[in-house]
Amino acid sequence: MLQVHGLGPGDYRLVRVGGVLQRWEALRERQQAGTLLITPFELLAEAAGFRRLGDAEAVLGRYPGLVGATRRSWARANADRLVGFIRAYRAGLAWLYDPAHRAAALALLQQHVRGMTPELAARTSAVLLAPTGGFDRQAAIDLEGVRTVLRLRSEYGRPRKELTDPWRSIDLGYSERAVGAR
Repeated sequence: MLQVHGLGPGDYRLVRVGGVLQRWEALRERQQAGTLLITPFELLAEAAGFRRLGDAEAVLGRYPGLVGATRRSWARANADRLVGFIRAYRAGLAWLYDPAHRAAALALLQQHVRGMTPELAARTSAVLLAPTGGFDRQAAIDLEGVRTVLRLRSEYGRPRKELTDPWRSIDLGYSERAVGAR
């Protein structure tokens, strides 16, 4: 995104801060001049007076902002736990998409996210449950998004590696077991 807007590596300094929550907190505390955020944190930032500089998906195309991932060795050693996690995650998505749970979901957001107001909770829900760009109801892997990640890693990652095949990183067997285990 920086390159698209004319900034080169010498024009800024990248600092490791942590995950999205830590990045938002560092921005809020004015420890960082800018950062990448996902919903609801970009909405919290705008509400706090920060300016949105761009939209990653508009610049990069499809990109999976939130993923669950593990090492193959851990997955093999903990297959039942992983299948249970996937089942629980899918059940959580079904719960979120059920209109009967909207009020409870909004209340949970407000309870667990510092600075979350009723209005921001409603906006967060609208973004996260949108048919395009929101959570996938079936927790399906976005192959186009994975290809974007591989392209970016190939171009900017160090050490340099040419990564083109998303299926080298994806094993749907655990998801298939989770769906079949109903």
